[in-house]
Amino acid sequence: MVKHYTSTAVLVTNTKPRSVLLGLHTKLQMWLPPGGHQEENENPLEGLVREVKEETGFDVTSYLPNIRILDERVVSLPIPDYIFEEPIPTHNDTASHIHMDFVYVIMVPLFNPVFSKREYQEMRWVGIGDLKNLQTYPNIRDVILPKAFGKK
Repeated sequence: MVKHYTSTAVLVTNTKPRSVLLGLHTKLQMWLPPGGHQEENENPLEGLVREVKEETGFDVTSYLPNIRILDERVVSLPIPDYIFEEPIPTHNDTASHIHMDFVYVIMVPLFNPVFSKREYQEMRWVGIGDLKNLQTYPNIRDVILPKAFGKK
Protein backbone atom coordinates (compact mmCIF):
# COMPACT_ATOMS: atom_id res chain seq x y z
CA MET A 1 0.00 0.00 0.00
CA VAL A 2 1.20 3.51 -0.82
CA LYS A 3 2.50 5.55 2.11
CA HIS A 4 2.22 9.33 2.31
CA TYR A 5 4.34 11.28 4.79
CA THR A 6 2.53 13.86 6.91
CA SER A 7 3.34 16.24 9.76
CA THR A 8 0.97 17.29 12.53
CA ALA A 9 1.40 20.14 15.03
CA VAL A 10 -0.32 19.85 18.39
CA LEU A 11 -0.13 23.52 19.36
CA VAL A 12 -0.46 24.01 23.13
CA THR A 13 -0.66 27.40 24.84
CA ASN A 14 2.42 28.19 26.90
CA THR A 15 0.28 29.81 29.62
CA LYS A 16 -2.12 28.22 32.07
CA PRO A 17 -4.78 27.04 31.81
CA ARG A 18 -3.47 25.05 28.86
CA SER A 19 -5.48 24.81 25.66
CA VAL A 20 -4.89 23.13 22.31
CA LEU A 21 -5.72 24.44 18.85
CA LEU A 22 -8.13 22.19 16.95
CA GLY A 23 -10.10 22.72 13.77
CA LEU A 24 -13.35 21.15 12.61
CA HIS A 25 -12.24 19.58 9.33
CA THR A 26 -14.84 20.30 6.64
CA LYS A 27 -14.56 17.00 4.76
CA LEU A 28 -13.99 14.65 7.72
CA GLN A 29 -16.25 16.40 10.25
CA MET A 30 -13.65 15.68 12.94
CA TRP A 31 -11.74 18.05 15.23
CA LEU A 32 -8.07 17.85 14.25
CA PRO A 33 -4.80 19.66 14.97
CA PRO A 34 -3.21 21.46 12.00
CA GLY A 35 -1.04 19.43 9.67
CA GLY A 36 -0.88 17.72 6.33
CA HIS A 37 1.17 16.07 3.63
CA GLN A 38 4.87 16.76 3.35
CA GLU A 39 5.77 17.96 -0.11
CA GLU A 40 8.51 16.38 -2.18
CA ASN A 41 11.95 17.08 -0.69
CA GLU A 42 10.52 18.36 2.63
CA ASN A 43 11.59 16.86 5.92
CA PRO A 44 8.94 16.52 8.66
CA LEU A 45 9.78 19.89 10.27
CA GLU A 46 9.73 21.79 6.97
CA GLY A 47 6.34 20.25 6.18
CA LEU A 48 5.12 21.10 9.66
CA VAL A 49 6.11 24.78 9.41
CA ARG A 50 4.48 25.13 5.99
CA GLU A 51 1.27 23.35 6.98
CA VAL A 52 0.84 25.30 10.22
CA LYS A 53 1.35 28.60 8.36
CA GLU A 54 -1.10 27.59 5.61
CA GLU A 55 -3.74 26.32 8.02
CA THR A 56 -3.50 28.83 10.90
CA GLY A 57 -1.53 31.84 9.64
CA PHE A 58 0.99 31.32 12.46
CA ASP A 59 4.74 30.88 11.99
CA VAL A 60 5.76 28.16 14.41
CA THR A 61 9.46 28.20 13.44
CA SER A 62 10.85 29.82 16.60
CA TYR A 63 8.91 27.43 18.86
CA LEU A 64 10.24 24.19 17.37
CA PRO A 65 12.76 21.95 19.11
CA ASN A 66 16.34 22.70 18.12
CA ILE A 67 17.89 21.24 15.02
CA ARG A 68 21.48 20.16 15.71
CA ILE A 69 24.25 20.45 13.14
CA LEU A 70 26.48 17.48 13.80
CA ASP A 71 29.09 18.19 11.14
CA GLU A 72 29.40 19.71 7.67
CA ARG A 73 27.16 17.04 6.16
CA VAL A 74 24.79 15.85 8.91
CA VAL A 75 21.88 17.61 10.59
CA SER A 76 20.00 15.97 13.46
CA LEU A 77 16.27 16.68 13.37
CA PRO A 78 14.32 16.60 16.64
CA ILE A 79 12.48 13.38 17.29
CA PRO A 80 8.69 13.78 17.00
CA ASP A 81 6.56 13.08 20.05
CA TYR A 82 4.73 10.42 18.05
CA ILE A 83 4.94 8.66 14.70
CA PHE A 84 1.64 7.12 13.68
CA GLU A 85 0.90 4.79 10.78
CA GLU A 86 -2.72 5.56 9.89
CA PRO A 87 -4.77 3.84 7.18
CA ILE A 88 -6.81 6.44 5.29
CA PRO A 89 -10.17 5.07 4.14
CA THR A 90 -11.88 5.81 0.87
CA HIS A 91 -15.61 6.25 0.45
CA ASN A 92 -16.18 2.48 0.93
CA ASP A 93 -14.12 2.29 4.16
CA THR A 94 -11.20 0.42 2.62
CA ALA A 95 -7.76 1.95 3.03
CA SER A 96 -6.64 3.81 -0.07
CA HIS A 97 -3.25 4.73 1.36
CA ILE A 98 -1.41 5.06 4.65
CA HIS A 99 -0.26 8.23 6.39
CA MET A 100 3.08 8.08 8.16
CA ASP A 101 2.35 10.98 10.51
CA PHE A 102 5.15 12.78 12.39
CA VAL A 103 3.43 14.46 15.34
CA TYR A 104 5.09 17.27 17.32
CA VAL A 105 3.61 18.73 20.53
CA ILE A 106 4.71 22.39 20.57
CA MET A 107 4.23 25.10 23.20
CA VAL A 108 3.20 28.43 21.63
CA PRO A 109 1.67 31.72 22.75
CA LEU A 110 -2.07 32.15 22.35
CA PHE A 111 -2.86 33.57 18.89
CA ASN A 112 -5.93 34.08 16.74
CA PRO A 113 -5.84 31.50 13.95
CA VAL A 114 -6.54 32.57 10.39
CA PHE A 115 -7.84 29.46 8.63
CA SER A 116 -9.22 28.45 5.27
CA LYS A 117 -13.00 27.94 5.29
CA ARG A 118 -12.40 25.43 2.51
CA GLU A 119 -10.51 23.09 4.84
CA TYR A 120 -11.99 23.94 8.26
CA GLN A 121 -15.48 25.00 9.29
CA GLU A 122 -14.18 26.31 12.59
CA MET A 123 -10.91 26.51 14.51
CA ARG A 124 -10.55 27.25 18.20
CA TRP A 125 -8.49 26.75 21.33
CA VAL A 126 -9.99 24.03 23.52
CA GLY A 127 -9.37 23.09 27.13
CA ILE A 128 -9.13 19.59 28.51
CA GLY A 129 -12.73 19.75 29.69
CA ASP A 130 -13.95 20.40 26.14
CA LEU A 131 -12.40 17.23 24.70
CA LYS A 132 -15.14 14.83 25.73
CA ASN A 133 -17.67 16.79 23.67
CA LEU A 134 -15.61 16.99 20.47
CA GLN A 135 -15.69 14.40 17.68
CA THR A 136 -12.09 13.36 17.01
CA TYR A 137 -10.01 10.23 16.46
CA PRO A 138 -9.00 8.05 19.44
CA ASN A 139 -5.26 8.58 18.85
CA ILE A 140 -5.83 12.33 19.22
CA ARG A 141 -8.16 12.18 22.23
CA ASP A 142 -6.49 9.33 24.12
CA VAL A 143 -2.79 9.66 23.25
CA ILE A 144 -1.77 13.07 21.95
CA LEU A 145 -3.97 15.47 23.89
CA PRO A 146 -3.35 14.01 27.35
CA LYS A 147 0.38 14.56 26.76
CA ALA A 148 -0.35 18.15 25.70
CA PHE A 149 -2.17 18.73 28.98
CA GLY A 150 0.43 16.89 31.04
CA LYS A 151 -1.91 14.00 31.88
CA LYS A 152 -1.40 10.27 31.39
